[in-house]
Formats: sequence, C-alpha cells, structure tokens
Amino acid sequence: MRTARLEATSRLPSTGLPDTAPVLASVSARHDQGERTGLSQSSAAYESAARTKLRLGLTRLARAGNDGENLGFALTSLHAALEDHVRARLGSHPAVSDPVRQDVLAKMSSGWPKLVELLKAHEGLKQHDVQLILHANNLNTQFAHIGEFHGTVHHVRTYANFVQTMILGTSAATSTTSMSSGPARPRLAAAPSSERVNRHRS
Repeated sequence: MRTARLEATSRLPSTGLPDTAPVLASVSARHDQGERTGLSQSSAAYESAARTKLRLGLTRLARAGNDGENLGFALTSLHAALEDHVRARLGSHPAVSDPVRQDVLAKMSSGWPKLVELLKAHEGLKQHDVQLILHANNLNTQFAHIGEFHGTVHHVRTYANFVQTMILGTSAATSTTSMSSGPARPRLAAAPSSERVNRHRS
C-alpha cells in the first residue's frame, strides 16, 4: 500500500515553479552582509566624529586657561570624543555579541556605566581608568545641568592626555595638533562666544 502511494506521488505533475531554497539562502546572506556593512559604516562614522571632537576639545583646553566655564566646554568635547571612540571600538570588536553591538552603536541603553564594563571585559580597561572616565562623566553631567564646572585645569589636562592616548595612541602633552599618523592638522577656529549663553554640547 505504501509503495503504491509513493509511486502515485512520484507521478504527480510538476508545478513548474523553481526551487526557492537557494534564492532565500542568497537573500539571507546578502541581508547579513548588509547588516555587517552597516555596522562597519556606523563604527567609521563614530571614529571620524571622535577625532573631530577631540581636536575641538584640545583647542578649547589650550585657550581656556583657568576659566571654569571654558574648561567645562573643553571637557564636554573631550568626553564626547571618547564616547564616540568607545562606541566605534566596541562596535567593531569581534568578541562583542550582535545584540550588544547594535545597542552600543544605536545608543539605545548603553550609557557610560555599561560602556566601561564592556571595555573592562573586552579591552582590559584598568580600574584607575574606569574611575577617571566616570569622574569626568560626573563633572560633565554637572556642567551640562547647572552650567558650573567643579573640576580644575589639572583634571581636564589629565583627561585630555588619557582621551588622546585612547583615540590616537599619543599623549596630548606630546602633541595637541596631530590627529592622525599623517601630517598634523591645523587647529580649529575659536568657538563662537554664543556658547557661553547656550551651553550647547558638542
């Protein structure tokens, strides 16, 4: 009886439709490749923004003197530069899982506490550097909320050295203009005075 059913099935007419399995597999592969390309592009965009903000932060620091407000603006740019660099770094790290990677690149729920934990896990960030970042984050948050900077020029210079070393591998004390392995780039023009009124974050 089973043999008869198999023979009957084998004699069924062909639908004439192509097998869709190879097509679906190809579409899925292209989709995965597109997602990886998109993540790579996001990481590249973050890294480019990080270098721009770093350059601005170093320029602001060089011109701030001991003025608390200008030091606050310098720290804001430096901290934003480090955040963009960290997101780019984690976004392209092979050991970071896809859900975490997407969260990091989309800024969905990964604030600084989460970012430093990821850096500790995947980059071996030392506790001293964790404290340096979180202290800068507290200073930056206070400055953004109340418009007063409670740090010192020493705090900002120390942080600037750390941020530049993280992003470029060189210290701000060594060079405040070299933003790549190539020739030094020119300094940016002075930030507009309207910043003092609006306190826009970079």
